[in-house]
Amino acid sequence: MPIFENLEDELRQLISKGLVNWNLNQICLNAPGGKSHDWTLGCKSLYYNWDKVVKDKAGNIVHLPKFEHPLYDEDFIVLCDVFRGTIFEEVFNLLNDRYTIGRLRLMRSVPFACTSWHKDVSKRLHYPIKTDQSCKMVIENEVFHIPYNEWWITNTEKMHAAFNGSRSERIHLVGVLL
Repeated sequence: MPIFENLEDELRQLISKGLVNWNLNQICLNAPGGKSHDWTLGCKSLYYNWDKVVKDKAGNIVHLPKFEHPLYDEDFIVLCDVFRGTIFEEVFNLLNDRYTIGRLRLMRSVPFACTSWHKDVSKRLHYPIKTDQSCKMVIENEVFHIPYNEWWITNTEKMHAAFNGSRSERIHLVGVLL
C-alpha cells in the first residue's frame, strides 16, 4: 500500500484549527451512517460505559456496565465530515477498496504510557505516523516495533498491549479488520 508521509502534518493542521482534538487519546475518522458530523463516537469503548463505572473504596472496579444500545465496529461506515478533502479521506477510500474496515482511529500514546493487557474481537491494521524505537507492541510473548510509515496487520485477537517508552507521543492509524 502507498506511504502517506504527510498525515502528521494534516493532523496537526486539523488540531490547530480546532476541528478535532485528542478525545481520550483517540480521533475517529469514521462514524455510523447519518452521524458523520460526530468524529467522537468511536473514541471510547463501544461496549462498556466507563462513565458509570462503580468502584469500591480502594478504587477497584466492582461494576462496569455495558451500554444499553452499544455501537459495533461494523457500524462505522462513513467518513466523518471533518476529514473530507484531506489525505485522511484518501486513506479511508484506499482501505475500503482493499479491506472490509470497521472503526478507523488515530490512537495516541503519550510518553511512558502503556495500554492494558487485553484482546480484541478482530485483527487490526496499524500504520504508525509518529513513532520511536522505544515504542513497542507485545502480542502474547512477542515484542516488536512497528516502523514509521509501514502498514502492519496485527493479530490483536490474542492477548496484547502497546507501550511508549519514548519521550515523545506515539500516533498510529488503527483500523478494525472485519
